[in-house]
Amino acid sequence: MDEAREFAGKLNDRTRLIDIILYQSGNEWQDGKSQSAIKLAQEALALAEEMGDTERAGLAKYRLASAALFNGDYAGAADFGVAGAKLLQPVAHTLMRFGGLVQTFVGAFAAIALAELGRFDEAIELGRTVYETAVAENHAYSISVSCFGISHALALRGDIDEALGPLEEGLRQIEIHSRGGNSTLGRRSGRLRVCRTGPVRRFG
Repeated sequence: MDEAREFAGKLNDRTRLIDIILYQSGNEWQDGKSQSAIKLAQEALALAEEMGDTERAGLAKYRLASAALFNGDYAGAADFGVAGAKLLQPVAHTLMRFGGLVQTFVGAFAAIALAELGRFDEAIELGRTVYETAVAENHAYSISVSCFGISHALALRGDIDEALGPLEEGLRQIEIHSRGGNSTLGRRSGRLRVCRTGPVRRFG
């Protein structure tokens, strides 16, 4: 990975350099190295903002939000998550080389963090917004993640009965995803279309 960074530097390809740094950040986070992941994501964010690249700035904030959330830094996760979801809104319906809809993921993480801070109305509104995006794209993996954002917020607010609906739906979508329920149907207007088996539940 260091060689790839060096090569991107020699080419003066800052876009590729940001992508490499974000990839490194994701790997560090998956390995449980949150502080290293955060440092790399901050580096990527600084470069993206300097270039005026809002899409990659949004991806960097996704990396920062996820690392902060799993560190228990709910204030940081909420700030980065809300900002990231906003920046990624124009590309909310694309996978962006990820296994799921990134804007849905960062929105769901932000919803969890907001709920932990007691900001339930914001959490549920954002959670439902990204849920609807995932449903519109029929992407089981993304639907499942968004369901857990909503259910977490509802449960912490004390609405246990209401939280059970999205929680059960999220578990059902995981089962669909594990069976390979997502498949590419083709591209239309730059959006990656995917399919999901079975009807989806709607909340709110």
